[in-house]
Amino acid sequence: MNCRTTRALGAVNTVLLRDGRRIGHNTDLFGFGENFRRGLANAARKRVVQVGAGGAGAAVAHALLSEGVEQLTIFDSDAGRATHLAADIATRFGSGRAVAGKNLAGAMATADGVVNCTPVGMAKFPGLPLQAELLHPDMWIADIIYFPLETALLHAARQRGCRARRRRDGGLPGCAGVPAVHRHGAQRRTHAAPLQVLALKPRRFVH
Repeated sequence: MNCRTTRALGAVNTVLLRDGRRIGHNTDLFGFGENFRRGLANAARKRVVQVGAGGAGAAVAHALLSEGVEQLTIFDSDAGRATHLAADIATRFGSGRAVAGKNLAGAMATADGVVNCTPVGMAKFPGLPLQAELLHPDMWIADIIYFPLETALLHAARQRGCRARRRRDGGLPGCAGVPAVHRHGAQRRTHAAPLQVLALKPRRFVH
């Protein structure tokens, strides 16, 4: 990932120390994009809902639009943050490609997919990022939470008869390829960082 892209995201999660300089990188963009290409290559992507507009949310939003999502509706507990991210994305991808959501239920009703970019569902922040009743069998769901593997969101979907696939299942990869920068800057290699993908209609996916 080049510095221009990192600056556009406005967030870093990895800092490389080289020759007395600190160089910021954001591995979430590469990681989510790579996992999306592997596990959701044939997924419908006309309308996607994203919950969470923080640093990870910015990276995921950029990755989703880079992967061909036609319109991304962003929700956040801080409405201003969602508006800011949508406006920022518009400068790179064009007007209307991302909008700040106002009606979650309405957006979910017509969404092809949903991505959770909030910490809700982590062991320290248990719960659901949205109402389970809003899930419907015509959508795919991705949860970027690292741990636990079975988040409340995935559990709620399972209770509705949804099919969850992880890397350990031998189907959809449950990891995102994250470029790890060698501390001497001489190598780049790919590590696996967990990303759970839930397919509510498995026939849309390539196994």
